[in-house]
Amino acid sequence: MLALSGQVSCRSRDRTDRSDYFPLRPDDTWVYEIARGSEGQHTRLMIRARGDRFIEPLRQQGHVVEERYSSHGGAAPGEPHLMVYYRHDGFVHRAMSLEYRGDEIVEGGLRAGEERFLPVGLDARSRWQGVTTAYDVPGPKGGGYAVEQIHAAAPEPEEVEVPAGRFGGCIRVETVAVQRLRAEGRSQGEPVVFYYRDWYAPNVGLVRSRLTSGRGQGALLAETRLVSFVPGVSAD
Repeated sequence: MLALSGQVSCRSRDRTDRSDYFPLRPDDTWVYEIARGSEGQHTRLMIRARGDRFIEPLRQQGHVVEERYSSHGGAAPGEPHLMVYYRHDGFVHRAMSLEYRGDEIVEGGLRAGEERFLPVGLDARSRWQGVTTAYDVPGPKGGGYAVEQIHAAAPEPEEVEVPAGRFGGCIRVETVAVQRLRAEGRSQGEPVVFYYRDWYAPNVGLVRSRLTSGRGQGALLAETRLVSFVPGVSAD
């Protein structure tokens, strides 16, 4: 997922001979700045990895990640929103509608998830397709929301500069996302297409993301940049 400075990134690379572009180590903590729209509305996102546990709704082990949003002005982060990442058939998937109920993690009712979020062992030659669903009601009269994604990775020849520092050796992932509404088992209305460009740094994770309305020179809808990264104790 994410980072603090180029110096921290270098120390991360020293810990392993294998580049991991989506590390999830317990207590790793990332902070992002998200700018949306032409008005430049800013939001802070703090992400903390909480470790592996058995997730009953998934019937398997998953890595729990807590996301907290706050205004850019320094307000205290809000209540945690859960993401659970798990592996299946060579891909990392994520469940997006789980929540805490006491000490348990349960389905919150949205039934939202992303299949094939990233390949296990992302590299610059990776090509894959994924799908995100929400309010996913099965059956011939089912409805919901779906986004089909086509991903293509490539090496980024330039260093990526963000508030957290400068990062070399990144992989750039280009994504075409086709959004559709579904009702009674069929797509409704015209699809909406968005374009993502994400940069992942070795042994750090996501450091920058851009969402546009078209390829190349499309209008910038949102940009996410890494502000800081604090490794967990297990990263020593």
